Amino acid sequence: ERNNAGFAVERCADTERGDWERRGFVPAVIASTGQRDYQYTDDLLAHPAAGPRLLYRLRQIDTDGSETLSPSIEVNIAAASFEILSIHPQPSRGDVWVSMRMPEDGDVALFLSDAAGREVPEHRRNIHFAAGTHLLRLDGPELKAGMYFLRVLHREVVVVRSMIVE
Repeated sequence: ERNNAGFAVERCADTERGDWERRGFVPAVIASTGQRDYQYTDDLLAHPAAGPRLLYRLRQIDTDGSETLSPSIEVNIAAASFEILSIHPQPSRGDVWVSMRMPEDGDVALFLSDAAGREVPEHRRNIHFAAGTHLLRLDGPELKAGMYFLRVLHREVVVVRSMIVE
């Protein structure tokens, strides 16, 4: 590698519009004479994408400012399993917000139970979601103070998270 300043990592979440954003920069190893391996990890939880299909490319930047683009590659994060990203606020005195990621379109069943395992029937829901990240509101003022467990089923995946209501 000669005159290589480094690599800008770019991501495109909206493949129809082709809007590329710089996700990070990996500096080149100075005075490298052999092959080098570089790596970059995109923090998808801190900066979620619009959907399950992403494009990535590298912009190799030389020390003189010239640039070369790599071909883009497609990364499909839909293969990841369903997950609850957060339940907030914790503890809650009002409405509770559940952030979840769906790997694909599908049905989700939600069950809320108290610490003794008794289901809260008003919070039992079956909802169809498209693939992507979603925010769901649970009516908190109806709940008595205490610990609750939210159980969410999507296909064969069951996720359980605790939440506290004051």
